[in-house]
Amino acid sequence: MPMHYDDETPEPLILKLPQLPDDIAATLYEILQLLLEQYEERYQYQIQRFYYERDREQRELRAQMLFEQRQRSLPLEDDKPF
Repeated sequence: MPMHYDDETPEPLILKLPQLPDDIAATLYEILQLLLEQYEERYQYQIQRFYYERDREQRELRAQMLFEQRQRSLPLEDDKPF
């Protein structure tokens, strides 16, 4: 099944803009580079935060399990030795 109507060309329409002056193109390129750098920094921060939180939760669960195991293995105060 074609992804276009019969009266349309199958090629995607491309917006044709006039050529930008070099100084504007350079400025836009710099802005785009800054945006991508900030995006990467934020992405890395989110990844680090995710793994830090996951590791912290695992440590807490492990500590809770160890605590519960120790509690079960301790004799009760009213237990009389043989």
